[in-house]
Amino acid sequence: MKDIYKNNVYMIMKNTILIIIFLVCISAECCKEKESPTYYMPQEFKDYVVFPQGSYWIYEDSISEKMDSIILQTQTTKILEPPSYNDWGYNYECLVDWVYSSYKNQTIFREGKYNEYIANNKNNSYIYYTGSYTGSFSPLFISNIAIGKGSDGLIYELFNDSIIINDNLYKDVKVFSTIGQYNNSFFLRTYYSRHIGLIKVIITKTDTSGTKVWELKKYHINH
Repeated sequence: MKDIYKNNVYMIMKNTILIIIFLVCISAECCKEKESPTYYMPQEFKDYVVFPQGSYWIYEDSISEKMDSIILQTQTTKILEPPSYNDWGYNYECLVDWVYSSYKNQTIFREGKYNEYIANNKNNSYIYYTGSYTGSFSPLFISNIAIGKGSDGLIYELFNDSIIINDNLYKDVKVFSTIGQYNNSFFLRTYYSRHIGLIKVIITKTDTSGTKVWELKKYHINH
C-alpha cells in the first residue's frame, strides 16, 4: 500500500514539474520579441547603381557643351535598424555614396534604400536617391518594378534593349522620369545601363536655368 502511495505521489510531482516546465516555455515564447526581417539589395539594383570606389563617369551637356566629371569617392554599406522612436518593422541594407561633381565643384550625397512602397515578399525593390538636382533629395532609379509603376514621384517609363549615345552602344537601358514634381517647375529623366550606371539625364527647370541634357562620353569602372 505504501508503495502504491509513493508511486502516486511521485507521478503527481512528476506531472506537476512537467506542467510547470511547459508553462515556463510557453511564457518565454510569448514574451520573446518577434525578430524583424532584414532586406538586402537585389542583384538588379547592384547591376545598375552599385560600383567600386574610384569609378568615374564623364558627361557633356549636349546643349551648352559643358562637361561634368562624376567621381565615386567613397561608398559604404550597412544594415540599418529602425530607431526607437519610429519602428518601421524591418532592417535593411543601406548604400551610401559620396560622389564629386566637377561641374558643381562639390561632393554630393547619394543613398540606396529599401523601397517599402513597392516591395513585398516576392519583390525586394530598392530606390536610389541623390541630393543634387533640386536642392532636396530626388529619386534617380528604382529596381525590381514593372514599367508604368513608380514611387516617390519617379516612374519606370520604358526599357530599351540598346541605345547609342555619343557613338557608344549601351545595353539593357532603363528609363525613369518624374511626374509633375515641384509645381511642374522641375522635370527629370534618367537613363541607366546595366553594369555602367547613369548614361544620360535630362533636367528641366522651367523657372530658372532651362534644360540640360547630360550624356555620357567616357567612363571607368574601377574593378
